[in-house]
Amino acid sequence: MGALSAGALWYGLFGLAGLVARPVLLPGAILGFGFSLVWHSHHSGLVPFGRRSIQANGRLVRGRPGLIYFGALLGVGVLTEMSTPLVWAGVVYSAAAGLPWAIMYGLGFGLGRSMPALAAVPVYGRDINYGDVAALVVGSLRGPLRYVAVMTAAFGGATTVVMLLTSVGR
Repeated sequence: MGALSAGALWYGLFGLAGLVARPVLLPGAILGFGFSLVWHSHHSGLVPFGRRSIQANGRLVRGRPGLIYFGALLGVGVLTEMSTPLVWAGVVYSAAAGLPWAIMYGLGFGLGRSMPALAAVPVYGRDINYGDVAALVVGSLRGPLRYVAVMTAAFGGATTVVMLLTSVGR
């Protein structure tokens, strides 16, 4: 719940800000998705301009309140360690796409970022450490998730190109 709310709010704000600069931001989003596609195809090191550590307070990441707190951090995306430059491409895309699409992007982003934590709840119950879940995703799962990221970057870039081409005639 925290990730969905934070994602919708955060990316929705970018959508509002982008109403003014959409013609410049759409090509920027295409470049961001293109860079992400190349980065995931050939490289899996540190994300350019990304955070290098998980920024969650370990004392607060316990129980149901911890789930909401951690979800809100995940839903924003730029406050925690980034395992992909797609986070930055999504920020630019949200600003370029406008409010309704930005909110939908934020909801999807928040849901996607919170799925590992949600999947761990039935296994670990109340004793779950969400910081450990994040470390698993950023560390161990980075390699296998690379292929998903390549497809996401390609799809994001293609849909943004279509958006740019359909807005040119307006």
